[in-house]
Amino acid sequence: MKKMFLILGMLGSLLSLQAQDVPAATSSSLPVVTVDSVAPKAKYDLSSLFVSMPDSIVPLLTSVNRADCVDFLASHMKAEVKNRFGKPSELKQLTKDYLLLQLTPRSTLSMKLLPVNDSVQVICVVRTVEGPVSDSHIRFYSTDWQALTTERFLEVPSADTFYLPADSLPAGADVSVRAKADMDLCRADLSPEADRLTFTYTTPQYLVKDDRQQLQALLKKTPCIYLWKEGRFVRQD
Repeated sequence: MKKMFLILGMLGSLLSLQAQDVPAATSSSLPVVTVDSVAPKAKYDLSSLFVSMPDSIVPLLTSVNRADCVDFLASHMKAEVKNRFGKPSELKQLTKDYLLLQLTPRSTLSMKLLPVNDSVQVICVVRTVEGPVSDSHIRFYSTDWQALTTERFLEVPSADTFYLPADSLPAGADVSVRAKADMDLCRADLSPEADRLTFTYTTPQYLVKDDRQQLQALLKKTPCIYLWKEGRFVRQD
C-alpha cells in the first residue's frame, strides 16, 4: 500500500509537469548525433544558448519567457515569469556556463556548458522532479541543440555504487532491509562553480523511519561525485 501511494504521488507530479518532462523521456523530436559529427564552434555563453534553444527542450517556457528571465537577472531583478500554464517559473541563477531554473514548485532544470576540446562544447541538462522524492534525468546536447548520446559523456551510477561492500558493513547491519528499497531513485546536481556532477541516492527518503535508519547503515556516507575530464564525466572513487 505504501508503495502504491508513493507511485501515485510521483505519477501526479509527473502528470502536472507533462509538458516539460516529455522531451526528457523521448528523443524523437531531436536527432541523436555523436559529438564527433558536431562541427567546431566558437565559445558560447549559456544565456544566449538558453534564449535560442528550441521550445521543445522546455515546453513550459516560451522564447519570450526565456529572454525576459535573462533580462531580469541582468537588471538585478527577480527573474520570475508566467509560464504557459499561467504559473510562476523563475530563473534562479545564471552565469556564463551554469543555469538553474525553478520550473514549478516541484521541478527544477539546471544546465552546464562543458568543453569537449578547444573548439567544441556540449550542454549538460539535468531535470529533477520531486515526486515526492527527488529523482533526476540527464541529457546532453550540442550547442545547436542536437541531442547527443548520454553514454558518450557519462556512465550513470547504479544503486550498488552507493552501498558499502559486504566486508565493510558495520556489525549487526541488517542487509535484508535492502529488499524494501524497491525503487532506485537518485538526485543529480551540477555545480555552479566547477565542472562537477554530484549524485545523491534518494531512495531511503521514501521509506518509513525505521527502515530508512536500517538502510542508512548499509550506505556510504558521501555522495557519488563526477568531475569533467577530457570531454566526459569521470567518477571519483
